[in-house]
Amino acid sequence: MSLSGDIQQFEITAGHPDLHLIINPVTLKTKSATPYQLPLFKSLATIKSLDIIVERLGQAFDCKSLLQFPQVTSLNLTGNMTNTYCLKELMHLERLGIRYAPNLEDFPALSTWCRLKSFIGWNIEELTGKRLNAELKVLSKQKELDYSSVSKLRSSIWFTTEYGIPFTNWEGEKSATAIKAYKSALKAINKAKTEAEVYDAIAGLVKFINTLANIETTEREDTGVAVGQLIEASSLNISREKANKWFDDWRGF
Repeated sequence: MSLSGDIQQFEITAGHPDLHLIINPVTLKTKSATPYQLPLFKSLATIKSLDIIVERLGQAFDCKSLLQFPQVTSLNLTGNMTNTYCLKELMHLERLGIRYAPNLEDFPALSTWCRLKSFIGWNIEELTGKRLNAELKVLSKQKELDYSSVSKLRSSIWFTTEYGIPFTNWEGEKSATAIKAYKSALKAINKAKTEAEVYDAIAGLVKFINTLANIETTEREDTGVAVGQLIEASSLNISREKANKWFDDWRGF
């Protein structure tokens, strides 16, 4: 059974242990929002298979609200999440998948779950990902596992430039062209070996935004945010103050 939208509007009066439940709630776009919690579904307390899907960089999903499913054996979590330490209380877990997770700093050790047969970590933050990869190698020597892997470890700026591009909030064709220009600048900056190359990429983006009609105050702010993101993506040590000066030098709005 798959539920999506405003999950608070669903009332479930009967459940079954073999139910595979997929929940894709509408959450807020901002990371600073109070973490999202599932409503209490008492009739589903015995389910064993559950998937939760939320935005990669939006309102975090609160893993505390998973404790209402103590019998779950298969769990897949996709997107931004918090309070992952609570997962250690789901002691029946046999299969666990974590995908597109930018923050896993308090994630339990894989040895927490004595019944674990498979773990998938894919497109997850790199610091915890490295730890989980090492733990998975140890676990695979201790017992036979079904297919398991930890791959596509990502930096925080990767999540930002993939899923936090500010121009996505703009309207219509203006959004599409600004995003294209942003990605072009990002590609150039990822290859840049000198500050001059980064400067050229930033200047090119801002000059392009200058050509768009009717740039509003919030859109000017979005462009400034984009410049900050691009500087952070650079392997060179360029201050935000210097980037802001480049922005001010070139913007015509």
